Amino acid sequence: MWPATRPGLGGRVDFIGVAGADEAARYAGDWLEEQRIAAHILIDPDRPTTVKRRYRARDKTLLRVNRLSQQQIDRDRQGDILKILESILPETDILIFADFSYGVLPPSLVDAITGKCLALGVPMSADSQSSSQVGDLGKFRQTILMTPTELEARHAMRDFTKGLVALTEELMTRTGTRNVMVTLGENGCLIYGSPEENRIFTDNLPALNPHPLDVAGAGDSLLATASLALAAGADVWRAALLGSLAAGIQVGRLGNAPLNRADLRLSLDAQGKTD
Repeated sequence: MWPATRPGLGGRVDFIGVAGADEAARYAGDWLEEQRIAAHILIDPDRPTTVKRRYRARDKTLLRVNRLSQQQIDRDRQGDILKILESILPETDILIFADFSYGVLPPSLVDAITGKCLALGVPMSADSQSSSQVGDLGKFRQTILMTPTELEARHAMRDFTKGLVALTEELMTRTGTRNVMVTLGENGCLIYGSPEENRIFTDNLPALNPHPLDVAGAGDSLLATASLALAAGADVWRAALLGSLAAGIQVGRLGNAPLNRADLRLSLDAQGKTD
C-alpha cells in the first residue's frame, strides 16, 4: 500500500478536469505536474478556472470569495472526458468522483462513466459537495464508497427529519452504494458498511482532531484516503480510520496542502501512544 517510488499516499493519479483559458489554469497544470500527477485539463474559453479565495484574521476565516461557473459543460467536452477515460480505465484500480457541482459532472456524463467502469470492473467512490451550492449525490450509482456530510445526504434524499441511520440505509438502497461514511464535523463520522460483507455494519468513529485550525480539504482528504485504502484491499473500518486520520491531519494545519505517507504514519503512531 505504500510504494516508495510514488509521491503522496502512494497512488498513481490521473486527474481529469475542466478549466478556463487563463493564468489560473496554467498554474494548476504546472502544480499538478510538480506533484507527479497526470493532468488531463480540458480548456473551455467560455468559463473561468475556478478560483477560491479565503480571507483570514486571527486564525478565523472572515470572508470567502469564489470565481467560478456552474454552467454545464457541452457534449463535445463530455465526449473528450469519455475518450480520456477509455484510455486509462483498463489500468485503473479505482475512479473517484469529486463533484463540486460546477457543471463538470452532469448526470448524463456520470451515467456514461459509470457504465464504462461497471463493464471493466473498476470500482468507484463519490462525493458531491453542498456547501455554497447544492450537490446531487443521487446521480452516483453502484459505488463502493460515498462520503457525504449529513446535509449532503439529506439533500440527496430530500429528507430533513428522519434519523441518520435510517436515512443512510435509504441512500444506500437508492444508489446501490456498498459503504457510506457520513461526516459529522466535530462529532466524527457515521460508518455504514455493506450488511453482506460485515457482521457489524454500522458504527461511529469520533473526530480524531476535535480542535481544527482550518477545515479546508478535510472532506477531500477523507474521500481520497479511504478510497485508496479500499482499492488496496482494506475493509471499510480500516479505510474509515485512515480517512479520518487524513482529515484530522488536514484540519490541523492552515490551507489545503497535499498529504503524504509520512503524515499518516506519524498520526498513526501518535494515536497508538494515546490509546
